[in-house]
Amino acid sequence: MSNENSNYNLLVNGIYHDSHPIHAQWTRFLHWILPLETQLELRNSGAIRLYIDGSTLTAIGILAVIFPKLTWRYLNISKMLRVYCYGSHKSQVFHWIPTNSDLMCKKTFIFIHGGAWGSGKPWMYRLLASRFLVKGFNVAFIGYRTYPDGNIDDQIDDVENGMDFLRTNFINENYSTIILGGHSSGAHITSMYLLRRCEKPNFYSDHPKINLFIGFSGVYNVKKHYIYESWRGLHLVSPMGGAHGDEIEIFLDRSPSMILSKRISKEQAKHFPPSLLIHGLNDSVVPFPTTSEFSKNLIQKEVFVDICYLNEKDHFYPVGCLMFEENSIVEKKIDEVLRNLHRFGMFRLKQSKL
Repeated sequence: MSNENSNYNLLVNGIYHDSHPIHAQWTRFLHWILPLETQLELRNSGAIRLYIDGSTLTAIGILAVIFPKLTWRYLNISKMLRVYCYGSHKSQVFHWIPTNSDLMCKKTFIFIHGGAWGSGKPWMYRLLASRFLVKGFNVAFIGYRTYPDGNIDDQIDDVENGMDFLRTNFINENYSTIILGGHSSGAHITSMYLLRRCEKPNFYSDHPKINLFIGFSGVYNVKKHYIYESWRGLHLVSPMGGAHGDEIEIFLDRSPSMILSKRISKEQAKHFPPSLLIHGLNDSVVPFPTTSEFSKNLIQKEVFVDICYLNEKDHFYPVGCLMFEENSIVEKKIDEVLRNLHRFGMFRLKQSKL
């Protein structure tokens, strides 16, 4: 891949990059000095997952000390938390946070976490629930097996089984609004699940109808993202390659943009929900053109899509602002899209300002 990747020194995923950016210098150096076998072992042993999850836990601990109000809010949300298992693996968990004592929900926001297909836990995003709970939404987080415990097919299966658990235990015929969102690799896994539903609509006819899909900083073209990670010197240690089979030839078959473009007809695309795609223009982890490409393909298939580019915002901000801010630009955008969908008669929406 080294010769191929040299062509992407400046132009990667449609963006001109500095030849020597700060965020890539360190990772390129590590890629240069570490033996290839060591890089693969760090990924395949789960050491990268341990490092990322451990670093996240440390950062959360620091935030808890600096911002005690966030800690208090987190603890209050945790009091309402109910944890279920929908499978035998420890990561196959379903976190349910009801907005009131009524278990049978009317409105629900479901979130699939990111973590490069190899790390992350539902509890890390629990603060995300606060902005939806106050608006009358129940909130669900679906955990899934991360690499090396599961590959991309396992992860899509886990989201599918988590959604089936939701249908079996919490959804009745009176629900009005179901929003399904995912961040980064979580947006990729979620969109792959939704495309699977498009290809086999009869098989998924009893699954909850998704009224809105929200992709936060999502990856929708795996091949292009692999090339970008190669340019950064991360392609061997990143769980992405392992989770997708380590064969660049098959990466397109794992790419929502390409599946939508090549395999999904307009008739099948009618089963893809209205979508809101949100991406920061300063995202150095997942450059924004992947969202541009996916939105273009959705539009070509006549799927309702709204795009929100956030100027000077990074990879985490689209979900971080919902966790730490009130009345953020993302919150207002979600509110606007919900109103528009209601106006178009695409689903019933009871009074709620989100």
